Amino acid sequence: TQPTTQPITKPTTPVTKIIAKKDNVLNILKQINKVRPLINLVGHTDVVNSVLFFDNFVISCSDYDDRTVRIWNLETGKYIVLVGHTSKIYHLCLSSDLKYIASSGWDNSTKVWSLASAIESGYSPHHNSEIISVDVNIELGLILTASVDGTVKTWDLKSYNEKMTISNQVGHVTCSLFFYSKKDKSDKSKIILVGNEEGNTVVFNAETGEMISNYKNHSSKVWKIVCCVDWKNKKSFLSAGADGNLYIQSLDNTNNVLPLRGHKSAVTCCDFAYRFDDALVLSCSGDGNIRLWNAENGNCLQSLNETGRIWDCTFSPDFSLLVFAYHDRCVRVYDLNKKEWCYEFKGYSSQVTKCRFSNGVNLIASGRGRELKVWDILSGQCIQSFIGHTSGIRDVAILSSSCFVSISADKTLRIWDTNQSTPIGTFFNDFSCCSISNVDKNNPIILCGTRAGVLHVLKIKL
Repeated sequence: TQPTTQPITKPTTPVTKIIAKKDNVLNILKQINKVRPLINLVGHTDVVNSVLFFDNFVISCSDYDDRTVRIWNLETGKYIVLVGHTSKIYHLCLSSDLKYIASSGWDNSTKVWSLASAIESGYSPHHNSEIISVDVNIELGLILTASVDGTVKTWDLKSYNEKMTISNQVGHVTCSLFFYSKKDKSDKSKIILVGNEEGNTVVFNAETGEMISNYKNHSSKVWKIVCCVDWKNKKSFLSAGADGNLYIQSLDNTNNVLPLRGHKSAVTCCDFAYRFDDALVLSCSGDGNIRLWNAENGNCLQSLNETGRIWDCTFSPDFSLLVFAYHDRCVRVYDLNKKEWCYEFKGYSSQVTKCRFSNGVNLIASGRGRELKVWDILSGQCIQSFIGHTSGIRDVAILSSSCFVSISADKTLRIWDTNQSTPIGTFFNDFSCCSISNVDKNNPIILCGTRAGVLHVLKIKL
């Protein structure tokens, strides 16, 4: 399918509204110059589902009524339409060499597009049901797709011909990815990891499709696999399951597995971090149990019993504190060195779902309510409460150590400076997704998709 090119439509009306008190007019007027629309990318006719950014290009895909992938040039203001999907497109993947785009849709297909020629260069219409994951391995020259039809397929990255279909012993697939070791390029390191609802992690040779191992560690669904690539010259992966268990499995020795057992219900969130020469796993379960694990020996370093579901967890930047976002409308902080709870942050009208560090000490926490708060993680004090949103907050993205963006169900995107309670920029639209590019730290770019199919690009001067 040949692409079509159309000129971009620039906005004719202002999209920014600055809200401020009269006694702060001079300060706000000065800050207006910090936020300006770079360009509005208008072309999609339905909801923008995903956005990628690289160099001076933006790649976006959209919903049922549009069904296109578009490549936008921010210098020329032109876009190229890639047509081929017959249903909603919901996933985009950019190859590591920035030459190819892979798109997946509800039409049970994965398409590979060449950025150089901007035409469809590969097509895989042979899955019989929804594709749930796509991965690209440049070193192996392969594309990996997995579907709920119970098949995993690989495709040649150059010819885009189907290389093989794996259907035996795959089960009901939940996740899949390549494992590739740069230090060991033998066949044993060129493998595919597949998790399924039966609780197995199945390992296949990425070139022959031969099953290497079938790790039956979990008793129910494997929902996440994390590769520990070349960690201390080891090849291993971490799997987390709905049975409440986590396992660190060695690929060099099938009998070498570290079980992380102790949760009594499904794991709701987890985090993995390196602390000096050690690796740590943080996990939380639906019954409120929190556990910190040593990934080297599998020992549980800390076990805490809380009440209520935890939606998010993270390490502080110096790994001395554990931070948790709770269903019961608060954030709690645990001091690893003192082995005690040190803070509880309240003031939310609904469950807290996200906690993000903007720098070493400032924590931004938000949730299903309309509150946005920044907390000093050392003093436990609320630095700032942000006033402006009139409905639940959908997402938060960090621009810099003192600036962040929020998207709300009140159909606004607001840009905040942590030093003041009112936004320095307010953009009105029914935003559906947001992405941040910090290639230029002094001039980050915000990419905002809307449910109407318009893509807004905002350039921020910090």
